[in-house]
Amino acid sequence: MKKSDKLNTLIHAVCLVPLFLVFGSALWTVFGFASTLGFVASTANLTNAAMWTFTAMLAVTPITILTGWQWIQPIKRTLALYAFSYSMIHFIIFSGGFGFVPAAVLSGAFANAMLMTGTVALFGMVPLALTSNRWAMRKMKKNWKRLHYLTYGVAIFIIAHLVFLGQGLPWAILYTVLLGMRVPPVRRFIVKMRKKVVQAWSGRKNRPSPQPSGAVTTG
Repeated sequence: MKKSDKLNTLIHAVCLVPLFLVFGSALWTVFGFASTLGFVASTANLTNAAMWTFTAMLAVTPITILTGWQWIQPIKRTLALYAFSYSMIHFIIFSGGFGFVPAAVLSGAFANAMLMTGTVALFGMVPLALTSNRWAMRKMKKNWKRLHYLTYGVAIFIIAHLVFLGQGLPWAILYTVLLGMRVPPVRRFIVKMRKKVVQAWSGRKNRPSPQPSGAVTTG
């Protein structure tokens, strides 16, 4: 099994944990062992899972820039789809509170800045999720990459959502670093420095060790 396949398997195992927790809470509620409020509170795990998987997805390219590990790139799609899936499940549960009536759901989703920014971020993920496959990449060609620049807009709305939740500053700093490393001049500088470090380290390892001062040579 390739390293990327092993890593992908691990990603699946970790990312499914929040879903199992919420599913277990739902069953616990259905059988009367917990209140509905307890289940609603447990759905916060979905919000956290969406945020962390999206952040992990953003971190893949910076890690590749720093290390040169191209083999980790395939997990970006896996993480992106989990981020979208958890956001969508959370939105469906939110919609249930409005009886799944479209007008009421949209009114609630845009009731304040905190909800509005989260909803816009989710809607922005929809085209990204639908085109996160090889078929879309082949059909769209250069337009695929242009479309996926939308990731930056989604990240900005997520930061705004977290700011309105009172958790914005640390995430804003983290997202600025992760997105800033993608800027071509910054990316080229980091790659250049990485190559210099690798060359210096390789030269140091390959340098012959000096002989003891008292060594006797023949020939």
